[in-house]
Amino acid sequence: MSDFSQYEARINAALERIGSGLDTALEAARAPQGGISTEAMEEEMGRLRETLEAERAEKAQLVSRVKAIKDRQELHVTTLEKEVENLRKQLMSQDISAQRLKAVNDQLRANSAELRAACETGVVDAHLINKSMLGELDGLRASRDADSSEIEAILAELRPFVSDAAPTLPPQTLTAQTLTAQPLPDQTLPVQTPPEEDTDA
Repeated sequence: MSDFSQYEARINAALERIGSGLDTALEAARAPQGGISTEAMEEEMGRLRETLEAERAEKAQLVSRVKAIKDRQELHVTTLEKEVENLRKQLMSQDISAQRLKAVNDQLRANSAELRAACETGVVDAHLINKSMLGELDGLRASRDADSSEIEAILAELRPFVSDAAPTLPPQTLTAQTLTAQPLPDQTLPVQTPPEEDTDA
């Protein structure tokens, strides 16, 4: 901003000089013969023209610099808006993963309570066993997804630095998929039935 103030002061000074020179020229034109010579007046007008052209050039440079600063600010704002949007998406993804993990943990606690109650009665329920094991698998998937979301958020921060340092790396080396386990098999477990009691005994 100090540069802008200096340019403004210089432009104002130039305008004052131009105004003073025009007044002098007008007085010379109105003066009787024997006043300021035509040659002196032409020299003064030439000097004023040069000063005006120089100030116009400086003003053009100032306008160019202001435009460049404005363009950089707009680019910076656009970059910040993209970063905020990416952070918002990451927070939403992490929130969804956290809610799913909480729901799975609640279901696991409920399954464990049912299994404890069944054990106290001495009744072996194969459905409860399978339900508990499926709940554990869902818990593992939810935990893995939560870890993957967190890793992806970290990689999103590191990716620009890694890309600058190693631009030849393939894109898949910078994703969370390469740092997490393969998807767990999504299949129903076989129903386990208790062994038949020996009736001959």
